Amino acid sequence: MPSRPAQNTTAKINRTWIEPGTVRDGRQGITIHADIDIDDAKGRLIGCQAMFYSSPGGWSLRDKNGQYRVSPSLNYVAAFHFFRSDERSVRGRDDISIFIPIEELHIKGTHKYRIYTQ
Repeated sequence: MPSRPAQNTTAKINRTWIEPGTVRDGRQGITIHADIDIDDAKGRLIGCQAMFYSSPGGWSLRDKNGQYRVSPSLNYVAAFHFFRSDERSVRGRDDISIFIPIEELHIKGTHKYRIYTQ
C-alpha cells in the first residue's frame, strides 16, 4: 500500500504510565503504556517510541548490543510499538504498550537508579 502524506494526521497523548516489574518472554522489564487519540489514521502505520535518559534533559542511555536502539546509526536505548489503524480516528486507545527488558538499559552495578523516558 503506498503511503500517503501525513499532512492531516494529528496525534495527542492523553496520558502515559509506567509499569515496573513486568515479565515478557521470561525477561524482567519495564512497560510504558500510553493512551492516545489520532485523527486521519486509517491505513497508516502508527509508531510509538520510548527513549531512556539518565536525568530529565540529560544524556540518553547508550545501547551496547544493538538490540534496543533508535536506529543502526544512533546507539541510544529505545523501544517501540507499531500498529496499523483500521479506523479513520482512534480515540482513547490505551493499549499501547512498550516493553524493554531491564538488562537492555545497560545499567552497571547494584545501585538503585531513576530512569527517565520521553
